[in-house]
Amino acid sequence: MYKQELLDLGYSIQGKKQKEVITIVKHFIQSNPDIKANLEHNFNHLIKVIQKGTSRFEWVDSILIKAIEKGEWVVFENANLCNPSILDRLNPLLEEGNQFLTINEQGLIEGDQIRCVTAH
Repeated sequence: MYKQELLDLGYSIQGKKQKEVITIVKHFIQSNPDIKANLEHNFNHLIKVIQKGTSRFEWVDSILIKAIEKGEWVVFENANLCNPSILDRLNPLLEEGNQFLTINEQGLIEGDQIRCVTAH
């Protein structure tokens, strides 16, 4: 619908400083009332969703968790520079015969269980 206008906008903000980009985008929105109305509608909808408490937290597995599940190697470079609490969380993976990690930050999963990832 506004493909060419958006392409032109993209070209006009390349290499500009943040304040210049904001000014250009504001001018673009002001000069395109349909886009302005659509943005206002979407923004107002977002505000309503947040106020109703219907926004949801979504867990996303990290690279570490994905690697553990696939049985891939993980190399920790400069682990000695990590925050001690991070190393404490990783300890179960490094202990002989233990090699699992509970992910209580994810919350409960099916059957009110805490997720546990086992190293291969």
